[in-house]
Amino acid sequence: PFSFTTTSTLNFNTPGTPAATSFSGTSAATLGFNTVNLNNTSGFSSSENFSISGTLTVAANVTFTPSAAVVVSGTGTLTGNGTVKVTRTAVTPDFNSQYSISTKTLTNLTVDYDATAAQTVNVLNYFNLTISANRGGATVTLAAGTVGISGTFAPNATNVSYTVTGNTVDYNGTVAETVAAFNYNNLTSSSTGPRTLAGSGTIGIAGTFTPGTNTFTITGSTIDFNGSGAQTVPAFNYNNLTSSSSG
Repeated sequence: PFSFTTTSTLNFNTPGTPAATSFSGTSAATLGFNTVNLNNTSGFSSSENFSISGTLTVAANVTFTPSAAVVVSGTGTLTGNGTVKVTRTAVTPDFNSQYSISTKTLTNLTVDYDATAAQTVNVLNYFNLTISANRGGATVTLAAGTVGISGTFAPNATNVSYTVTGNTVDYNGTVAETVAAFNYNNLTSSSTGPRTLAGSGTIGIAGTFTPGTNTFTITGSTIDFNGSGAQTVPAFNYNNLTSSSSG
């Protein structure tokens, strides 16, 4: 393994002939950078570890895909408007372990869990949270605690098994949000933004539903209280309301 460190600013821009760019090597390297700007809209990947002392900025319409063993570390900040993939499949296969960098500013980023094996979705306040994993039966666990989403939640429903015990998903944006069709444990809506319940599919709730004081659009939606334990159906203007399972 080798080490490489620079205090310069590196800008990775879209080339004249669009093609993804990458860091790669023949051994496990540690690449130390001050500031890195990922601007290549054709994508960026790395098979080498990053250490960032300044900022790692993923620009809009850019997707950063590290290899499963890569760790982005350092005393700096991860930020931007693009997408960062979570591909880690090591002992702790989650976002915080792959991106151990000191400061993670998720205000405008999309975090996409997209590994080839089981993963855990960390308890964080996300902007956009995507689960793209489609790996023939992989399990994705939403960690116990509250996962905040201020933008969009896009969980893939194909060939993925979800574990949600002990988890709460809180749509907490100040702008309009759509509540995705998904089997939640606890589902909460907070903050001030208007909400739209998914007009197709079923919003399953195994625990509690706390709609808050948001304005809801319910056209075409179905809410299913599907817990195996006792549940309370709160006062709310439902479109379709179902109670299933044994609770």
